[in-house]
Amino acid sequence: MKETLESLSHKLSMAGELNGVVRTMKALSASNLLQYEHSVQALDQYVNTLRMGLRVCLSYHPSEVQGSFGDPEECVVIVFGSGQGLAGQFNEIVSHHASVQATDLAVHTEWWTVGPYLPAHLEQLGFDVTKKFEVPHAIDSINFLVEQILVNTDLKLESRPATSFYLCHNAPDKGTGYLPNFIRYLPLDQGWLKSFSRDVWPTRQHPEALPNPAQGLKSLLREYLFISIYRASAESLASENISRLSAMERAEKNIADIIGELTQQYHQLRQSSIDEEMFDVIAGAQSMHNTDSLG
Repeated sequence: MKETLESLSHKLSMAGELNGVVRTMKALSASNLLQYEHSVQALDQYVNTLRMGLRVCLSYHPSEVQGSFGDPEECVVIVFGSGQGLAGQFNEIVSHHASVQATDLAVHTEWWTVGPYLPAHLEQLGFDVTKKFEVPHAIDSINFLVEQILVNTDLKLESRPATSFYLCHNAPDKGTGYLPNFIRYLPLDQGWLKSFSRDVWPTRQHPEALPNPAQGLKSLLREYLFISIYRASAESLASENISRLSAMERAEKNIADIIGELTQQYHQLRQSSIDEEMFDVIAGAQSMHNTDSLG
């Protein structure tokens, strides 16, 4: 189909509008990414404080967490995906990584997902998803997701106490990329807990766990589980925006190339049209000149 000036002008207009949408999404992704990165940084400081509190309580009741260890009879893998589209290979990467890591667990695995796109990917890999959670679309909404996961974790432990829980999510990497992460958040890592005894207390005065060290320990451990899931969600959301930002940058470059090609075609066609009109005018003028000469 032969292009016309009108059709090329319409295509240029549509490409310009699409470029505007891409720029808007790119700006939103960059803004969201900054918020989630700050959230993860704040968690690092809070985890240090939580670690100090656990050290104090464990010095009173070191045996309180011994029941958390043992060979698991079943595993639950919670996979975090994207909440929206246009995120590149985000869901494919985390799904593949979760499936590879799960093969090493050697026990029956139950799958929980966060995000609307993951169930289809995992089902294609041969896994059945039993619980589905929505992706929080703001920092304030992460708490609700964490509470949902913890409630379901408690219900699972009531029916199957010897269950291990794993979190699989994409986490920001150095630079502008991200990598999949697979960690266990229950049962607690014994080596991690024992490492508290090697920590140096920052002051000469050592605090006491009052009035109930055992209850304080349980509360701090519960808070640690909360923070573990919260971090996984925040890092996944940051990675999603990194992926979308990268996708929008590629789209912006492609659109710029298309606009350049369309602009070149438009100018060439316009110049050809002008040349044809000039030739017609010259031919008409020559024809009139020849007629006058004959007369």
